[in-house]
Amino acid sequence: MIKLNTTILSICFTIFFSQAWGQQATLISDLNPGSNSGGSSEENSSIVYNGVVYFSGNDGEHGYELMKYDGTSITLVKDINEGLGDSESQNFYMVDGKLLFSADDGVHGLEFWFTDGTEEGTQLLIDLNEGAGDGLYAGFGNTHNSFGIYNGELYFNGRDRPNDNELWKTDGTVEGTVLLKNIGYDNASGSFVTGTWPEEFTVFQGNLYFASRDGLWKTNGTTSGTVLILEEDPDDAFGFDPGDLAATESHMFMMHNSDVWVSDGTTSGTKKIKDFENTVLNWFGPRFRVLDDFVLFPANDGVTGDELWRSDGTGAGTQLVIDLYPGEDGYAPQNTVVLDGKMYFKGETPETGIEFYVTDGTAAGTQLVKDINPGSGAGFYLPSTIFTDGKNIFMSAGKPFNQELWVSDGTTEGTFEIDTNTNGESYPSKFLAYNDKIFFIARNGNIGREHFIYDVVSNTNELASLTLSIFPNPSNDNIFLDGQLPENYRVSIYDNLGKLLMNSEDVSNGINIESLNSSIYILSILDKSSNSIYSYRFVKE
Repeated sequence: MIKLNTTILSICFTIFFSQAWGQQATLISDLNPGSNSGGSSEENSSIVYNGVVYFSGNDGEHGYELMKYDGTSITLVKDINEGLGDSESQNFYMVDGKLLFSADDGVHGLEFWFTDGTEEGTQLLIDLNEGAGDGLYAGFGNTHNSFGIYNGELYFNGRDRPNDNELWKTDGTVEGTVLLKNIGYDNASGSFVTGTWPEEFTVFQGNLYFASRDGLWKTNGTTSGTVLILEEDPDDAFGFDPGDLAATESHMFMMHNSDVWVSDGTTSGTKKIKDFENTVLNWFGPRFRVLDDFVLFPANDGVTGDELWRSDGTGAGTQLVIDLYPGEDGYAPQNTVVLDGKMYFKGETPETGIEFYVTDGTAAGTQLVKDINPGSGAGFYLPSTIFTDGKNIFMSAGKPFNQELWVSDGTTEGTFEIDTNTNGESYPSKFLAYNDKIFFIARNGNIGREHFIYDVVSNTNELASLTLSIFPNPSNDNIFLDGQLPENYRVSIYDNLGKLLMNSEDVSNGINIESLNSSIYILSILDKSSNSIYSYRFVKE
């Protein structure tokens, strides 16, 4: 057995097994009074920073602006776009202890701002594209694909001139916000061409990989170390434009023209391993989910329709998991999350309709968790959300015109409805884990979409299980474990969406978490002898 050092700063987290759920979610405030909404529909529009939730909200007087919730009340931090204009504060990231986010003050375009939680301490970081032009990519609710944390710095799709979106990075200072490499610069003519739009940032084997219009690239954080991996697909006259990057320990996966490709970080090792005939149509959410040393993903081979597939990075190991919806139509698994080594998702059969399923990557291990809307009627309707805080799963589900908050521990018996709106559907979304609570947006009665809190701990019975200590907690550089670990184990760290971030089979010298964004993370310990999994929570400052 491995015995690790102890410290008085240790904070012990014990696994929770849901046996009974309370039936209440609390409205924090009718921020925008009446039927108007105070909650933002934008992605990546909230974060926990120094024990406080920062988010984009609308109080009816200032438009959508930077707000904060300290566990008691909601207050305006700053009216960045003064008056009724919207700054649409979003894309929150922690960089060197500083909270950065994107916002538009109506003068400088969409640029990076930072805040310490006060009005005076909320300032424009840099006007990257001087004047009213946007310095950051202004997408349609999915700009988080254009940002990535690597070695404590934030890499992003930025521009200091119109239509020249290239690879930038920032350490949270003006001097440290730099163009890393202008991939679209034409050395032969000495001129700039159309921007290459870097996105899908993914860390793999010590480097940061990203996709662009010029192909697959990687960087070690230096200009000379920013190199092209592959720019041509012999079967595509328009080149190689990968997407949906995801990494296991041994392979990086991506999609190009609906086909699965893998890379080992070299040009010769970047290749197509499975040719799919059709593009998946009814799919929403991250394409790949990592389970152990393989990925799960939706695909259509032209025979079984949109279904669940798995791959170990080889052609032979890329196989259909199960034809859940028989025939050529199918229903691709979507809104997927990973919890305790299994993937939970929205799946469909003719008998159940669209319902709550789970898989371990095998046909036998792919099962219905709960028929939320009994019979062939669907329990989920688009758009809808499935979220995990690393211990439980939270969903927008129910029946037509009755979408409510559902909570699950992954079992049929532990999947229950929390009726937030007794006068109609609450349609919850934008879930965020906060101090053993869930911060989210929903409707209630005649009010618009406002902010609610659901207390996970007070509504859950706690049973004893494997106990360890994580210290220091919170931490901004290294964490250590105190307690008896299994003789044969693996430690994994996941984000709140269930994305695998790192694995280790030796934590005797601690775990370096400097590259992680400020948030709550889940540390899972796999006992390889019994195949048991234990999950604990820690906070990266």
